[in-house]
Amino acid sequence: MRPLTLLLKVQFLGLFGINKRLHEDGRKTKQVLGIICLIAAFIGAAVIAYMACVAQSMLSLGLGAYIPALGVTLIAMATIISTFAKASGTLFSLKDYDLVMSLPVPVSTVVLSRLIPLYGLSMLFGIMAMAPMMVVYSLALPLPAPAIPFTAIIMLLAPIVPMAVAILLAALIAMISARFRHANLLMSCLALVALVGLVAVSVAFSSSPEGLDGIGAQAFSSLEDIYPLGAWAANAIVAGNLAAFLGFVGLSVGIGFIVVVTLTKLFASVNQRLMSSSPRASAAKAAVQKPRTPFRALLAKEGRLLTATPIYFLNACMGFALALVAGIAAATFAATGTPPMDAIPEELRPLIMLFLPWPFAFMLSIASTTTASVSLEGKAHWLMLTAPVPDQVLLGSKLAFDLMIAIPIALVSSTLVAVAFSLDALSAGAFVLCTTSAALLSATMGLALDMRHPSFDWTSPYEPVKRGIPVMVTVLGGTVFTILGFVGTALFGQVGTFAIAVVGIVVSGMLWKQTVKTNAIG
Repeated sequence: MRPLTLLLKVQFLGLFGINKRLHEDGRKTKQVLGIICLIAAFIGAAVIAYMACVAQSMLSLGLGAYIPALGVTLIAMATIISTFAKASGTLFSLKDYDLVMSLPVPVSTVVLSRLIPLYGLSMLFGIMAMAPMMVVYSLALPLPAPAIPFTAIIMLLAPIVPMAVAILLAALIAMISARFRHANLLMSCLALVALVGLVAVSVAFSSSPEGLDGIGAQAFSSLEDIYPLGAWAANAIVAGNLAAFLGFVGLSVGIGFIVVVTLTKLFASVNQRLMSSSPRASAAKAAVQKPRTPFRALLAKEGRLLTATPIYFLNACMGFALALVAGIAAATFAATGTPPMDAIPEELRPLIMLFLPWPFAFMLSIASTTTASVSLEGKAHWLMLTAPVPDQVLLGSKLAFDLMIAIPIALVSSTLVAVAFSLDALSAGAFVLCTTSAALLSATMGLALDMRHPSFDWTSPYEPVKRGIPVMVTVLGGTVFTILGFVGTALFGQVGTFAIAVVGIVVSGMLWKQTVKTNAIG
């Protein structure tokens, strides 16, 4: 038990570089941790309120009986996506594999130390997602006596089966990607599509009671057929069905035990095979490749890093994908004869049109490839430092690569929305300026923060991509920028929209100049 506790402690202290910063500046670390806790509390409160609204909408339409099944299904979907994205680098393709396996601890302890954080995160989301739904349900409809303990146990066990599925998929993809060059890119795109789909379905479920009414009881019933564990959970909670509860618990615990045993037996062999296998490069193609300028070569390097690192791809491109999908959806509705404007009450249309740019700005400001591009150089960052190119070229390639993705998406999504909502020229210009400003601010802020606070001693890309301070601060900065945009628009109308967008562009320019001037990588 003690070795497992120590391994878990090491992983915890690796969060956001806590251990390193405690030894460098304990007071500063506590301040940073306080900010992170506030952000986490805000996100948690938002998720809880959101899920409570979903449950209330379902109750108002007489669909309350499907709330437990929906809660378990949402937990399953989120767990599969998050575990799949994190398994590479946490369970497979470990950078510190030799070090971990040389420790005087059983392989089962190593496996558990890697699985418990994944399970804990999924379980935390399960509680935040399902608990408020069940509280709303219990206040409106009677529940049998065993419902409370049944619900608590189901929430704790709900992530196990989807985790097993995600780990199996991640293992297969890891083996495939060791031999095929673009397998990681393909699976990253699939995971991104699945995550965008989850967000879209969630928004559709809670956007309005009418939207839920359109989905109907038949669709919820088919949801139970697709994921039988959701039906078992519903029967256990709503009807107090002991057999359904025992079936849910037995299957979850049994599969969890099988996963631990199987991973323990295959952990060493799978990782050793991954370490000894690598995609074969085409020497002939390399021989005829045309020479490139340093800037273009660095851009290509950033592209290879993004496409070869699933968790990086998923985290950095999520906001871009959401903005693009939202724009395409709006244009599609308009093209099929159901303009989005028709779904908005006439008296609210001017107000919605005025604030419309800021949700898209938020999507483009909360994610960026630059928030981890410096840290992901890892222990090979000395190559970056000794490259015979100026700082403007080195850092500019990282900024330019992000903007090559973000700016076109900002322009395309803005154009699609402008057409779908029949915006006038001034409103369309405000939309383009807001989204472009958000993309610039996110990219320059992420690069500035990651350059000043790089983390080169990571053992998994998951650490700088998801746990890095630059990532968290950039998300917070994007949120603050969006809130300021809403306030400015509310106070000064479209003039305020333009003003805040211009401020974002000016701040972006200042951040870039300061970043190049005080290049602190070392």
